[in-house]
Amino acid sequence: MVVFALIVVAEIAGGVALQRLVGLKTNRERLFFWVWYASLFSLFWMAVEGQISMFLFFAWLGFYGFQSRGKEGWSGAALALGLVKPQYILLPLALLLAHRQWRALQAFAAIAGGLAVISIAVSGPEVLIEYPRFLVESTTWEEQGITPQTMFGWNSLITSITGDHSPSMALVGPLILLTLAGAVMAWRGPWAPQSPRFLLQIGVTILAALLISPHLYVQDLCLLTLVIGLGTVHSLKTTGGYGVWPWVAVAAWVGQLYGLELQELLRVNVMTPSMAALGVHLLLKLRNREAAEIVEADHTRIVVAPAA
Repeated sequence: MVVFALIVVAEIAGGVALQRLVGLKTNRERLFFWVWYASLFSLFWMAVEGQISMFLFFAWLGFYGFQSRGKEGWSGAALALGLVKPQYILLPLALLLAHRQWRALQAFAAIAGGLAVISIAVSGPEVLIEYPRFLVESTTWEEQGITPQTMFGWNSLITSITGDHSPSMALVGPLILLTLAGAVMAWRGPWAPQSPRFLLQIGVTILAALLISPHLYVQDLCLLTLVIGLGTVHSLKTTGGYGVWPWVAVAAWVGQLYGLELQELLRVNVMTPSMAALGVHLLLKLRNREAAEIVEADHTRIVVAPAA
């Protein structure tokens, strides 16, 4: 019961943080949000099964929040919370490295190094080899609660289509490469955490990390709430309205609750292509935003140009 209570408290804290991120003002908006959030199947399942996916939520939320405030070191420290499931933070780490965000990487490395020292003290130096080997080998397991046909992501999609619980990389690999290419496209240009584009860039990266994970459990879909929150904030900042995001929230609620039932009915994992479609939507938003910024910059240069 203690673990259950702690998870519920963490979920409530996550909801409060998400509400503050979006900046809901009216009682009607807050009511809709909490009815939606509290009834998400990913959060229910997380609490019932004693899962720790809220670490991932706070890792990504802290990473965005501290980056947007210019606190690079703290953003790296927050990202270290994701070490509970390291496959979900490899992509942002690679992006930090590509954009030379050294302070964030140093903070992350300091915490990761400290945890490694503790692990060595408790389990011996062989843990540095055995744990990574365990993580790699677990991607091919079909036992101990690991059932790809009841998961999400590209690996699960191919499993639902072919019936093969360990699908060939010849089938999954191209989808992973396309996803990574989309994530790289999202981060073209300078690193600008204060820009509205950064909201969409984080959203694309979260979706990419979810899609390429070999084992994407329903409780890990709690990260979709953050994608929806970031997208809503972007819409409010750029258009003054919520745009499509209330409908995306409803679709995510339905997909989490009835995703596996729809898979049995349609013989295909529909949640995964839906997440991919959302990622494409964000990429198109980013492209439109880039075009608008170019037009604004050209207009500014014309306005301030001296008369001949």
